[in-house]
Amino acid sequence: MDGIGCLAPVGDPYFEVLRPDIDPDLLLPLESDFALHQNLAGLAGLYRNGELALLPAVATAYRNRSHFDAQKIIENGSADPGLRSGWMNRCLARLEGGALALGQDVPLSLRGEYDAANWAPPIRGGARDDFLERLQRMYGPNGDYADLLRAAITMREQSDDAMSDTRQRRASFAQDCEVAARLALENGSQLVALDFTGWDTHAQQGTVQGKFARQMTQLDQGILALKKTLGKEWRNSLVIVASEFGRTAAYNGTAGTDHGTAGTLIAAGGGLENFGGRVLGDWPGLSGRTLYQQRDIYPANDMNAWLMRLIAPHLNIDPSWMRRVVFPV
Repeated sequence: MDGIGCLAPVGDPYFEVLRPDIDPDLLLPLESDFALHQNLAGLAGLYRNGELALLPAVATAYRNRSHFDAQKIIENGSADPGLRSGWMNRCLARLEGGALALGQDVPLSLRGEYDAANWAPPIRGGARDDFLERLQRMYGPNGDYADLLRAAITMREQSDDAMSDTRQRRASFAQDCEVAARLALENGSQLVALDFTGWDTHAQQGTVQGKFARQMTQLDQGILALKKTLGKEWRNSLVIVASEFGRTAAYNGTAGTDHGTAGTLIAAGGGLENFGGRVLGDWPGLSGRTLYQQRDIYPANDMNAWLMRLIAPHLNIDPSWMRRVVFPV
Protein backbone atom coordinates (compact mmCIF):
# COMPACT_ATOMS: atom_id res chain seq x y z
CA MET A 1 0.00 0.00 0.00
CA ASP A 2 1.15 3.54 -0.77
CA GLY A 3 1.70 4.82 2.76
CA ILE A 4 1.78 8.55 2.02
CA GLY A 5 -1.26 8.22 -0.23
CA CYS A 6 -3.13 6.92 2.81
CA LEU A 7 -1.57 9.08 5.55
CA ALA A 8 -0.32 12.28 3.94
CA PRO A 9 2.59 14.09 5.67
CA VAL A 10 1.16 17.51 4.81
CA GLY A 11 3.58 19.26 7.15
CA ASP A 12 6.55 18.04 5.10
CA PRO A 13 7.61 20.72 2.60
CA TYR A 14 8.50 18.08 0.00
CA PHE A 15 5.11 16.34 0.02
CA GLU A 16 3.44 18.66 -2.50
CA VAL A 17 6.52 18.43 -4.74
CA LEU A 18 6.36 14.62 -4.81
CA ARG A 19 2.56 14.41 -4.97
CA PRO A 20 1.34 17.45 -6.94
CA ASP A 21 -2.02 15.81 -7.74
CA ILE A 22 -3.13 15.77 -4.09
CA ASP A 23 -5.00 18.85 -2.88
CA PRO A 24 -4.23 19.23 0.84
CA ASP A 25 -7.56 21.01 1.32
CA LEU A 26 -9.42 17.81 0.41
CA LEU A 27 -7.61 15.70 3.01
CA LEU A 28 -8.93 14.96 6.50
CA PRO A 29 -6.65 16.72 9.03
CA LEU A 30 -5.53 14.78 12.09
CA GLU A 31 -2.85 17.06 13.49
CA SER A 32 -0.59 19.73 12.07
CA ASP A 33 1.74 17.42 10.16
CA PHE A 34 -0.55 14.62 8.96
CA ALA A 35 -3.92 14.13 7.26
CA LEU A 36 -5.89 11.11 6.10
CA HIS A 37 -7.03 10.37 2.55
CA GLN A 38 -10.37 12.05 1.84
CA ASN A 39 -12.12 8.67 1.48
CA LEU A 40 -11.25 7.63 5.05
CA ALA A 41 -13.91 9.68 6.85
CA GLY A 42 -14.87 6.69 8.99
CA LEU A 43 -11.29 6.21 10.16
CA ALA A 44 -11.01 9.92 10.88
CA GLY A 45 -14.00 9.55 13.20
CA LEU A 46 -12.32 6.63 14.96
CA TYR A 47 -9.19 8.75 15.37
CA ARG A 48 -11.19 11.49 17.09
CA ASN A 49 -12.71 8.86 19.40
CA GLY A 50 -9.31 7.46 20.38
CA GLU A 51 -9.99 4.25 18.41
CA LEU A 52 -7.34 4.69 15.71
CA ALA A 53 -3.56 5.02 15.68
CA LEU A 54 -1.30 5.44 12.67
CA LEU A 55 2.37 4.65 12.22
CA PRO A 56 4.12 6.15 9.17
CA ALA A 57 7.56 5.19 7.84
CA VAL A 58 7.26 1.62 9.17
CA ALA A 59 8.97 -1.44 7.73
CA THR A 60 10.12 -4.95 8.53
CA ALA A 61 13.82 -5.88 8.37
CA TYR A 62 13.41 -6.69 4.66
CA ARG A 63 15.18 -4.26 2.32
CA ASN A 64 14.58 -5.71 -1.14
CA ARG A 65 11.45 -5.39 -3.23
CA SER A 66 10.18 -8.92 -3.87
CA HIS A 67 6.54 -9.47 -2.95
CA PHE A 68 7.22 -13.11 -2.15
CA ASP A 69 10.02 -12.75 0.39
CA ALA A 70 8.51 -9.59 1.87
CA GLN A 71 5.18 -11.37 2.39
CA LYS A 72 6.89 -14.29 4.10
CA ILE A 73 8.77 -11.98 6.45
CA ILE A 74 5.78 -9.88 7.46
CA GLU A 75 3.77 -13.04 8.15
CA ASN A 76 6.40 -15.12 9.94
CA GLY A 77 7.49 -12.17 12.10
CA SER A 78 11.24 -12.61 11.65
CA ALA A 79 14.05 -11.51 9.35
CA ASP A 80 14.28 -15.00 7.83
CA PRO A 81 11.98 -15.78 4.86
CA GLY A 82 12.62 -19.48 5.49
CA LEU A 83 10.88 -19.57 8.88
CA ARG A 84 7.82 -21.78 8.32
CA SER A 85 5.59 -20.73 11.22
CA GLY A 86 3.69 -17.49 11.58
CA TRP A 87 3.79 -14.93 14.38
CA MET A 88 0.04 -15.13 14.94
CA ASN A 89 0.24 -18.91 15.32
CA ARG A 90 3.03 -18.58 17.89
CA CYS A 91 0.84 -16.17 19.89
CA LEU A 92 -1.68 -19.01 20.31
CA ALA A 93 0.69 -20.67 22.79
CA ARG A 94 -0.42 -18.04 25.34
CA LEU A 95 -4.09 -17.78 24.34
CA GLU A 96 -7.13 -19.91 25.14
CA GLY A 97 -9.21 -19.14 22.05
CA GLY A 98 -8.61 -20.37 18.53
CA ALA A 99 -7.77 -18.68 15.24
CA LEU A 100 -9.58 -18.15 11.95
CA ALA A 101 -8.47 -17.17 8.44
CA LEU A 102 -10.70 -15.96 5.63
CA GLY A 103 -9.52 -17.40 2.32
CA GLN A 104 -8.98 -20.64 0.45
CA ASP A 105 -5.82 -21.37 2.48
CA VAL A 106 -4.50 -20.63 5.94
CA PRO A 107 -1.89 -17.85 5.50
CA LEU A 108 1.64 -18.26 6.79
CA SER A 109 0.87 -15.90 9.69
CA LEU A 110 -1.46 -18.57 11.14
CA ARG A 111 0.50 -21.70 10.19
CA GLY A 112 2.47 -23.63 12.75
CA GLU A 113 2.07 -25.83 15.78
CA TYR A 114 -1.47 -24.74 16.63
CA ASP A 115 -4.59 -25.36 14.54
CA ALA A 116 -6.34 -22.52 12.73
CA ALA A 117 -9.66 -22.78 10.92
CA ASN A 118 -10.24 -21.19 7.55
CA TRP A 119 -13.35 -20.26 5.61
CA ALA A 120 -13.80 -19.13 2.02
CA PRO A 121 -16.98 -18.16 0.15
CA PRO A 122 -18.52 -21.28 -1.42
CA ILE A 123 -17.67 -21.78 -5.07
CA ARG A 124 -20.50 -21.97 -7.59
CA GLY A 125 -21.78 -25.51 -7.90
CA GLY A 126 -20.32 -26.51 -4.54
CA ALA A 127 -21.30 -29.56 -2.52
CA ARG A 128 -25.09 -30.10 -2.42
CA ASP A 129 -26.93 -30.99 0.78
CA ASP A 130 -27.83 -34.52 -0.41
CA PHE A 131 -24.14 -35.23 -1.14
CA LEU A 132 -23.15 -34.03 2.34
CA GLU A 133 -25.82 -36.25 3.87
CA ARG A 134 -24.43 -39.30 2.03
CA LEU A 135 -20.93 -38.43 3.27
CA GLN A 136 -22.21 -38.22 6.85
CA ARG A 137 -23.82 -41.66 6.56
CA MET A 138 -20.66 -43.12 5.05
CA TYR A 139 -18.37 -41.73 7.77
CA GLY A 140 -20.77 -42.72 10.55
CA PRO A 141 -21.26 -40.86 13.81
CA ASN A 142 -17.65 -41.09 15.05
CA GLY A 143 -14.11 -40.88 13.79
CA ASP A 144 -11.79 -38.18 12.56
CA TYR A 145 -13.42 -37.77 9.15
CA ALA A 146 -16.88 -37.50 10.70
CA ASP A 147 -15.67 -34.85 13.15
CA LEU A 148 -14.01 -32.83 10.39
CA LEU A 149 -17.10 -33.06 8.19
CA ARG A 150 -19.38 -31.90 11.03
CA ALA A 151 -17.05 -28.97 11.71
CA ALA A 152 -17.05 -28.02 8.03
CA ILE A 153 -20.86 -28.19 7.80
CA THR A 154 -21.20 -26.10 10.95
CA MET A 155 -18.81 -23.50 9.55
CA ARG A 156 -20.77 -23.37 6.30
CA GLU A 157 -24.06 -22.89 8.13
CA GLN A 158 -22.58 -20.13 10.26
CA SER A 159 -21.13 -18.37 7.23
CA ASP A 160 -24.46 -18.65 5.39
CA ASP A 161 -26.13 -16.99 8.38
CA ALA A 162 -23.45 -14.32 8.50
CA MET A 163 -23.95 -13.49 4.82
CA SER A 164 -27.74 -13.74 4.77
CA ASP A 165 -28.49 -10.13 5.68
CA THR A 166 -25.69 -8.42 3.79
CA ARG A 167 -27.08 -6.22 1.06
CA GLN A 168 -24.13 -6.65 -1.27
CA ARG A 169 -23.94 -10.16 -2.64
CA ARG A 170 -20.78 -9.44 -4.60
CA ALA A 171 -17.47 -9.93 -2.85
CA SER A 172 -16.10 -6.88 -1.06
CA PHE A 173 -13.66 -6.23 1.73
CA ALA A 174 -16.48 -4.88 3.91
CA GLN A 175 -18.44 -8.08 3.44
CA ASP A 176 -15.35 -10.15 4.26
CA CYS A 177 -14.92 -8.13 7.45
CA GLU A 178 -18.54 -8.62 8.45
CA VAL A 179 -18.38 -12.38 7.89
CA ALA A 180 -15.05 -12.60 9.73
CA ALA A 181 -16.42 -10.74 12.73
CA ARG A 182 -19.55 -12.90 12.91
CA LEU A 183 -17.62 -16.15 12.61
CA ALA A 184 -15.12 -14.99 15.23
CA LEU A 185 -17.92 -14.17 17.66
CA GLU A 186 -19.70 -17.47 17.04
CA ASN A 187 -16.55 -19.59 17.28
CA GLY A 188 -14.71 -17.71 20.00
CA SER A 189 -11.72 -17.05 17.75
CA GLN A 190 -9.18 -14.75 19.38
CA LEU A 191 -7.09 -14.18 16.26
CA VAL A 192 -8.43 -13.59 12.75
CA ALA A 193 -6.51 -13.00 9.50
CA LEU A 194 -7.91 -11.40 6.33
CA ASP A 195 -6.24 -10.62 3.04
CA PHE A 196 -7.03 -7.43 1.10
CA THR A 197 -5.32 -7.33 -2.29
CA GLY A 198 -5.19 -4.75 -5.09
CA TRP A 199 -2.46 -2.39 -3.89
CA ASP A 200 0.21 -3.07 -6.52
CA THR A 201 -0.34 0.24 -8.30
CA HIS A 202 2.51 0.41 -10.81
CA ALA A 203 0.53 2.42 -13.35
CA GLN A 204 -2.30 4.95 -13.12
CA GLN A 205 -2.51 4.67 -9.34
CA GLY A 206 -5.43 7.07 -9.05
CA THR A 207 -4.62 8.41 -5.60
CA VAL A 208 -7.32 11.09 -5.74
CA GLN A 209 -9.80 9.53 -8.16
CA GLY A 210 -9.13 6.02 -9.37
CA LYS A 211 -8.05 2.61 -8.17
CA PHE A 212 -6.23 3.71 -5.02
CA ALA A 213 -9.07 6.02 -4.02
CA ARG A 214 -11.53 3.13 -4.39
CA GLN A 215 -9.26 0.93 -2.27
CA MET A 216 -9.32 3.60 0.43
CA THR A 217 -13.12 3.56 0.40
CA GLN A 218 -13.17 -0.23 0.76
CA LEU A 219 -10.67 -0.11 3.61
CA ASP A 220 -12.75 2.51 5.42
CA GLN A 221 -15.96 0.54 4.96
CA GLY A 222 -14.29 -2.70 6.03
CA ILE A 223 -13.03 -1.41 9.36
CA LEU A 224 -16.39 0.24 10.07
CA ALA A 225 -18.08 -3.10 9.26
CA LEU A 226 -15.84 -4.78 11.84
CA LYS A 227 -16.84 -2.22 14.47
CA LYS A 228 -20.55 -2.54 13.70
CA THR A 229 -20.59 -6.34 13.60
CA LEU A 230 -18.42 -6.84 16.67
CA GLY A 231 -20.76 -4.62 18.66
CA LYS A 232 -19.79 -4.47 22.32
CA GLU A 233 -16.73 -6.65 21.62
CA TRP A 234 -15.21 -3.80 19.60
CA ARG A 235 -13.94 -2.34 22.86
CA ASN A 236 -11.96 -5.57 23.37
CA SER A 237 -10.62 -5.71 19.82
CA LEU A 238 -7.43 -4.65 18.07
CA VAL A 239 -7.28 -4.44 14.27
CA ILE A 240 -3.91 -4.22 12.53
CA VAL A 241 -3.65 -3.23 8.85
CA ALA A 242 -0.14 -3.78 7.51
CA SER A 243 1.48 -4.04 4.10
CA GLU A 244 4.59 -6.09 3.25
CA PHE A 245 6.28 -2.89 2.04
CA GLY A 246 5.39 0.63 0.96
CA ARG A 247 5.69 2.35 -2.42
CA THR A 248 8.10 4.83 -3.94
CA ALA A 249 7.81 8.40 -2.70
CA ALA A 250 7.38 9.91 -6.17
CA TYR A 251 5.21 8.76 -9.05
CA ASN A 252 6.84 6.93 -11.94
CA GLY A 253 6.44 7.76 -15.63
CA THR A 254 3.06 6.02 -15.83
CA ALA A 255 1.50 7.91 -12.89
CA GLY A 256 1.94 4.92 -10.61
CA THR A 257 4.24 3.95 -7.74
CA ASP A 258 6.70 1.08 -7.63
CA HIS A 259 7.75 -1.28 -4.84
CA GLY A 260 9.26 0.70 -1.99
CA THR A 261 10.46 0.22 1.58
CA ALA A 262 8.60 1.88 4.45
CA GLY A 263 4.83 2.27 4.49
CA THR A 264 2.00 3.06 6.90
CA LEU A 265 0.56 0.78 9.58
CA ILE A 266 -3.01 1.30 10.82
CA ALA A 267 -4.24 0.14 14.23
CA ALA A 268 -7.92 0.39 15.16
CA GLY A 269 -10.28 -0.79 17.88
CA GLY A 270 -11.22 -0.21 21.46
CA GLY A 271 -8.22 -2.23 22.65
CA LEU A 272 -5.58 0.34 21.74
CA GLU A 273 -4.66 1.05 25.36
CA ASN A 274 -2.91 4.46 25.39
CA PHE A 275 -2.14 4.59 21.67
CA GLY A 276 -5.50 5.74 20.29
CA GLY A 277 -5.91 9.11 18.62
CA ARG A 278 -2.20 9.44 17.85
CA VAL A 279 0.26 9.37 14.96
CA LEU A 280 3.04 7.22 16.40
CA GLY A 281 6.75 6.83 15.81
CA ASP A 282 9.25 8.99 13.97
CA TRP A 283 8.91 10.78 10.64
CA PRO A 284 12.16 10.86 8.62
CA GLY A 285 11.11 13.42 6.01
CA LEU A 286 10.83 13.39 2.23
CA SER A 287 13.89 15.35 1.13
CA GLY A 288 16.22 13.64 -1.29
CA ARG A 289 18.88 13.14 1.37
CA THR A 290 16.44 11.45 3.78
CA LEU A 291 14.79 9.11 1.28
CA TYR A 292 16.02 5.51 1.37
CA GLN A 293 18.18 4.94 -1.71
CA GLN A 294 16.87 8.33 -2.92
CA ARG A 295 13.48 6.82 -3.83
CA ASP A 296 11.67 5.25 -0.83
CA ILE A 297 10.29 6.38 2.49
CA TYR A 298 13.09 5.76 4.98
CA PRO A 299 12.35 2.86 7.41
CA ALA A 300 12.40 4.94 10.60
CA ASN A 301 10.10 2.63 12.61
CA ASP A 302 10.50 -1.12 13.11
CA MET A 303 7.25 -2.94 12.39
CA ASN A 304 7.79 -5.91 14.70
CA ALA A 305 8.84 -3.70 17.61
CA TRP A 306 5.67 -1.66 17.24
CA LEU A 307 3.50 -4.76 16.80
CA MET A 308 4.85 -5.99 20.14
CA ARG A 309 4.06 -2.65 21.80
CA LEU A 310 0.51 -2.74 20.47
CA ILE A 311 -0.29 -6.43 20.85
CA ALA A 312 1.44 -7.49 24.10
CA PRO A 313 -0.74 -5.38 26.44
CA HIS A 314 -3.86 -6.13 24.40
CA LEU A 315 -3.42 -9.92 24.62
CA ASN A 316 -1.84 -9.73 28.08
CA ILE A 317 1.30 -11.46 26.83
CA ASP A 318 4.68 -10.93 28.46
CA PRO A 319 6.69 -8.64 26.11
CA SER A 320 9.98 -10.45 26.79
CA TRP A 321 8.41 -13.79 25.80
CA MET A 322 6.87 -12.19 22.72
CA ARG A 323 10.23 -10.71 21.72
CA ARG A 324 11.90 -14.11 22.11
CA VAL A 325 9.24 -16.38 20.59
CA VAL A 326 6.73 -14.41 18.51
CA PHE A 327 9.06 -11.89 16.85
CA PRO A 328 12.55 -13.46 16.95
CA VAL A 329 15.29 -11.29 15.51
